[in-house]
Amino acid sequence: MRFLRPSFALSVLVLGFTLTIFLCFTLTISNANASSFLHKLDGDWRGRGTLKTHGETPKKEALACRISAKYNQDKSNLAISGRCGAAAGTTSFQSTLIETSNGTVTGKPILQRGDLAKITLTGKTKSTSLKLVGADDKNQIHVTFILQGDRKFQSQSGRSQAGKAINTLVINWKKQ
Repeated sequence: MRFLRPSFALSVLVLGFTLTIFLCFTLTISNANASSFLHKLDGDWRGRGTLKTHGETPKKEALACRISAKYNQDKSNLAISGRCGAAAGTTSFQSTLIETSNGTVTGKPILQRGDLAKITLTGKTKSTSLKLVGADDKNQIHVTFILQGDRKFQSQSGRSQAGKAINTLVINWKKQ
C-alpha cells in the first residue's frame, strides 16, 4: 500500500470507523430474531459514496468499498475485513464488533491509527436505523445507518472538532 496524503489518510480513519460501525447495525437486533437478520447481512457488501472534507480547502472525493463480514453467534461478534479506494489511494482494514447482553453495540477497531483509534462508538437501533456516537477530548464522531430494504442500506457519518465539521461520508451499500 502506498502512503496516503495526510488529508486523505485522516479521512480514511473516519471511513474506517464508518465501515467498522456499518455492521454494528446487524448486532443490535433482539436475540429473538438476531439469527435471521444476521444471516441476511453476513457475507459480502459493496458500496459507493462520497467523502467531503470541510475547512479552508474543501474537497469531495468518490469512494468505492468492499466488505466481507463473518458473524460468530457463539461469541456475539462480527469480524469484518474490507478495502476502500479513492483517487488519492486505497486502504485495507479489519475490525471486530461486539454486542453486549443488553443490546448495546460497541465497535472495536483493530487496524486504526492515531487518536481516532482510541474512540469507542456505541449505540442501539431503532426500527430501521442505528445511530452511534463517540468522542474524546478533541474529536466527535457520529455514524447513522438507514435500512433501505433487504439488501441495501445507507451509512452517513462524520467527524467534527469544537462543533465544526471536519469531514462527512455517505455510502450506499448493496449485498453481493
